[in-house]
Amino acid sequence: GAVRLLLGRADGSAEVWASGGGAPGLPATYTKVAAYAPPPGADKRRYLGGALPSDGEAVLCDAAGYVHTFVVAGTALVATGSVLALTGGPADSDPRISNVTSAAGVVAATCACCTPDGAFVALAGRGRETVLYDVPNKKIAWRAKNLPPDPVTQLQRPVWGTAVALYDDGGPLPMVAVGTAFGQVRLYDPNGGRRPVAMTKVVGDGDGRRFGAERSTTTGSAGDFRVTQLRRWRDRQFLAGDVAGYLRLLDFAHTAKTGKGGARLMRTFDGFAGSVRGLHMGCEEKNRYAAACGLDRTAGVLDLYNGKVVAKIYLKQRMNFVVVCPVEIKEGVLPATKEDDEVVDYVDSDGDEEQEAGSSAEGS
Repeated sequence: GAVRLLLGRADGSAEVWASGGGAPGLPATYTKVAAYAPPPGADKRRYLGGALPSDGEAVLCDAAGYVHTFVVAGTALVATGSVLALTGGPADSDPRISNVTSAAGVVAATCACCTPDGAFVALAGRGRETVLYDVPNKKIAWRAKNLPPDPVTQLQRPVWGTAVALYDDGGPLPMVAVGTAFGQVRLYDPNGGRRPVAMTKVVGDGDGRRFGAERSTTTGSAGDFRVTQLRRWRDRQFLAGDVAGYLRLLDFAHTAKTGKGGARLMRTFDGFAGSVRGLHMGCEEKNRYAAACGLDRTAGVLDLYNGKVVAKIYLKQRMNFVVVCPVEIKEGVLPATKEDDEVVDYVDSDGDEEQEAGSSAEGS
């Protein structure tokens, strides 16, 4: 069927585009089918994410912490409601955080993610715990809870989510993975509790291969390895990109068996020199390849099986987003995938560096 794209613009407008016919072997052409324009004098919105649940609906969330719903009426995208979903947390009582502003107004959320059906939206921000918002029922379905205070200093641990991913694990609520400004990846099970079931550090050294290094985060200062992109690959395996250009494939699967610990480092991808701003998983049928782009003005294709960058192109400008659309290709354009290919040779983090947690994506 036709591929549909939801586009949110910096002036607060939104558009829905649909693919049309194209020559075999060439990318399809896209046509704008519906558009929304904010009322005159309305505050500008900086959209962070969205979804197209059906041909006639759209969901968008912005940096102010609002979830906006729309319906398609002819060639118009009509707003049907806006709800403030991201509230609560230390930011509401700390003026150094709650008064952060930009050209688009108050910044409450720094990342957002929607389930493909648009039923749930996850938002996280500086000083605000991650929330899972139920769009059809218009209520907060779950809110994360911070870890206990630091046992030495008794200071509250800083909260600052910078990347979030959702996936279905068979429960009523989707699983939530959050990357933080302190180089940490946390995995939550909203069906079992509010605190993370697993968490780990993603901190690189000079060659980008060290994993699990400790760094104090009680002071609230963000490190140089802020997680900027987080995508699920399969099961409890995630691809995380950070502000230094490192891309790492993490495996939380063993945590599901033991009930504690961090993640295993499966692969580290070299070759990117700037902040990773865009990731797209599932570039082909076997889900072997991923696409990435960033501020180093390059885009690349990653082979998740062997940890290699199989293609890379210089694009002359800083990139913020990448999306891969289906297209028929000739045999031999991409490396052949063997049926018995497996991910092997895990590199485990040291046992004393793993931490115990507290109790417990384009429509088509």
